[in-house]
Amino acid sequence: PAGWVSFEGGKGGNIWVTTSVKKVGSASIAFSRDNVIRKKLPTTLTGVVSVSFWMFPTPDGNTNSGFHFGHTDTGKEAIRIRINESHTWFLDSAFFNQQFLAPYSETWTFVQMTLDTVNGKASVWLNGVQVADNASFSAPQGINVVGVISGRGGSAHTSYFDDLVLSSSP
Repeated sequence: PAGWVSFEGGKGGNIWVTTSVKKVGSASIAFSRDNVIRKKLPTTLTGVVSVSFWMFPTPDGNTNSGFHFGHTDTGKEAIRIRINESHTWFLDSAFFNQQFLAPYSETWTFVQMTLDTVNGKASVWLNGVQVADNASFSAPQGINVVGVISGRGGSAHTSYFDDLVLSSSP
């Protein structure tokens, strides 16, 4: 898809539109990459940033799949939501490591996040259930980059997302 062109790390990856696995509408985004694929947003979102998307990580024993949100100048991975081979959803930031959120159901999961860039606090909901509140992170300049990853140790695994929506209010 247009704009998802920043492949970081030494290995290649893929991101594409697919109609074979979808949640909302007629297509979704498939991605396969053991390092991060990034998209710089057309504007910087500041204040309270609302994020929502559907995600379907590959349900296998070697998945390391997630979303990263941050700023190109102050940390591209200010906060991350991800699953790993333990089939567990985690939230990570520079202030904490692997805060357990919930088990992975191995199906589409609706992820909602509120990222308060002024106060450095995040709240997270999975399938409508709040799983984190007031988690600390740092993105004082706002959010202007989104990254996705799916794979580990040189081995990419295909995961999917759909209906990514980001907005902000002061």
